Amino acid sequence: MKLSFKPMPWLTVFAVLGLALLLKLGFWQKDRLEWKTDLLASVEAAADAPAFKSLSDVVVAMEAGDPVDFRRYAFETQMVAGADGYYVYDPAQGGLAWRAFMRMMNSGVRVYVGTVVRVSETEVATKRLDPAIYTDGASSGYVRLAPEAASGFGKTIKAQPDPKTNRWFAFNQNDLWADDNTRMEIWLDEHKIEIDTDLPPLRPDIPNNHRDYMWTWFIFAGLLIIFYLLIHFRAGRLGVKR
Repeated sequence: MKLSFKPMPWLTVFAVLGLALLLKLGFWQKDRLEWKTDLLASVEAAADAPAFKSLSDVVVAMEAGDPVDFRRYAFETQMVAGADGYYVYDPAQGGLAWRAFMRMMNSGVRVYVGTVVRVSETEVATKRLDPAIYTDGASSGYVRLAPEAASGFGKTIKAQPDPKTNRWFAFNQNDLWADDNTRMEIWLDEHKIEIDTDLPPLRPDIPNNHRDYMWTWFIFAGLLIIFYLLIHFRAGRLGVKR
């Protein structure tokens, strides 16, 4: 017996290109699955860890590669005298609500404190940030890693800031935030709970559906191969000769 196969040129080209695309998407989701799994493990470790007692503890943990994002903190904070603060859009409030971010004194890392104060669109549009909005002293909340600045198409589709009124829609959004002297590295999500033991661990709801996505693309790739062979079989181009 001998296998007989006469591939259709146009269909073969289509199948090869489609298979390459589907496999690429599948392996991309595999990489995303590994990344998201590691991220969730890091967030869980940070949530269970004791609160940071000083900014230097945060810096040491970052340098050691220990989980930092979403970890609790409780220590004294002091604003940089004369430094600019920024109003950043706070989507958790809905509508056009803004949260004040003030530069904190530090060594070796640029830290901003996201104050508990949130203001309306009208207040932001009519005045610069008032330094009195933030009070030095005991602070508590969650340490957050600041995202990298958007670039390319991602930067284009983001809501654009208005430096004149000091309104910003994301951290590190443009050249002002990206400057080495002002670019945010971490920020403190302040909640002002006096006793850090009363501050509950923060476990954000981060979905991880990449395993399902990965198998979906791989299944589509398998179906493409089956349909390709079935079409050739029905057309008499695939079979076994004696």
